[in-house]
Amino acid sequence: MSRGSLCFAAMLLLVSPVAGQQRAALEARVHDLQARVDAIGARIRLRDSVLDAGAGWRRVTRGVLRLEVQGLRDTAEAACDTAVARLEATFGDALGHTQPILIRATPRVRGAGQINPSGAPLGLSVQFTGDVMPGQPSSAPYVPAGAPVGELAAAIASAASEALWYQVDRPLARWHPAAPLAVPASVLARRTFVELVTSDFRSVASCLGGGLEDCHRALGLLADPADLVGQYAPEDRQAFVRRLAQGAVGERAGLVGQCLQLGQQEACDALLRGRDWGAMVPLGESPRQLLLSLALREGGPGAMARLLAHPDQPLPARLAAAARLSEDALLGRWLRLARQSRAADHDDTPRLALAAFGWSALLFGLAVRTFRWR
Repeated sequence: MSRGSLCFAAMLLLVSPVAGQQRAALEARVHDLQARVDAIGARIRLRDSVLDAGAGWRRVTRGVLRLEVQGLRDTAEAACDTAVARLEATFGDALGHTQPILIRATPRVRGAGQINPSGAPLGLSVQFTGDVMPGQPSSAPYVPAGAPVGELAAAIASAASEALWYQVDRPLARWHPAAPLAVPASVLARRTFVELVTSDFRSVASCLGGGLEDCHRALGLLADPADLVGQYAPEDRQAFVRRLAQGAVGERAGLVGQCLQLGQQEACDALLRGRDWGAMVPLGESPRQLLLSLALREGGPGAMARLLAHPDQPLPARLAAAARLSEDALLGRWLRLARQSRAADHDDTPRLALAAFGWSALLFGLAVRTFRWR
């Protein structure tokens, strides 16, 4: 071995212990700083807990649900128990794979900090907190002061459902942005029929006429949701662009003009490529809600579990599995519900006509009597 090699080896032997000591000291320093940060965080949480307790806040924990409520000490636990039972009935075993949801029921007062003469808050605004879904719930349920436990439980379950829906199944939440709500099927069916007869999408008109393949397109139940251009006819792609036209500026406004005014299909397609699939569905929320509710109702016990069991599968197959029906059979029942809502509305026609005739006769009689007294 040369003299230079021996010198280099000797330097490594001298430097290595020093480097190891510096590394150990640095790691100890980092560990000490982390312990201090944790201690400060614990003190802050303790302070907040004491302040909240002094302000009348009560914390209740049930499974994935964390409830913080003020002013309802006697009913908070009962409301939380009821809300969790509703969530379990809706989501089943899927609740075991979600992040905790923090719900804070904040007292609502009149105006800018004003309260009513009795000094009690007018009610509670229930809303979840935490970064568990994009944005915030579509609404913060309001619970009047002195409301029964059931109303508070319903508000808590409603807020939690919105957050859980995004956690449990993102593809499903993109297609239908809210958990199933307790909206009567008859109401959803009437709204669906109105959309079917007023839409300017060719696929929707064909669906109304019985074309189940176009019902898939009208509801956004696509084999490849990322390929809007390849799965909709040119007329439908232009209808999508009409939705996007409002507020278009710059280059986008130019493409809108080329698509709608000049009929250039390439401009239409350029506007649609890369668009979020969940936002680009011909039919609105009520028709999708009707289909989802129908699948869960037809499937009976375990329908929600079957729907959520395979989030990697295409959505039409999952809805059919939930309903225990074929895809075409499920869509056929959905379409019949919408059409039957029109017939139900027409059932009132004879009664309305008779009432109109009665009022006309009464007004005519009054008019004749007035004329005789002149």
